[in-house]
Amino acid sequence: MMVLQPITAVYQYILTPVAPFAGFGLKTSTLNLLMTIQLCLALRQIRESLKHKHFKCASGKQSGGAITAVESRSFVRDALTTLVVVHGGEAMIQYMLEIESPLCDTYFWCAFWVDYIST
Repeated sequence: MMVLQPITAVYQYILTPVAPFAGFGLKTSTLNLLMTIQLCLALRQIRESLKHKHFKCASGKQSGGAITAVESRSFVRDALTTLVVVHGGEAMIQYMLEIESPLCDTYFWCAFWVDYIST
C-alpha cells in the first residue's frame, strides 16, 4: 500500500478544484483543464490536417480555367464542433435554451486559446 500512496496523493491533488474557478463556485479541477487543452489541441491538429488535404484537392480543381476559391475557417464553427465532440447535442441545446454550464464555457475558451494564441 505504501507504493500507491504517492500516486493516490497526486490524483487527489489534481482532482481538487482550481482556485480561480472555485472562487466563482465552479468545481473545475486541474485534470479537467489538462484534458480540455489536450482535446482542443488534438481537434486542432485534425482540423489542420483535413484543411491541408482540402486545399490540396481544391487547388487541383478548375472551373472554366479559374481555380476555385476555398472559404476561410470560422472560429464559431470550430468552437461549436468542439462542443459537439465533447458533449454531443447537449451543447447546442444548452446555448439555444441559454442554460449556463461552466464546462462548456471552459471548452469554448480553451478552443479560442489553442486556435489563436498558438498560431
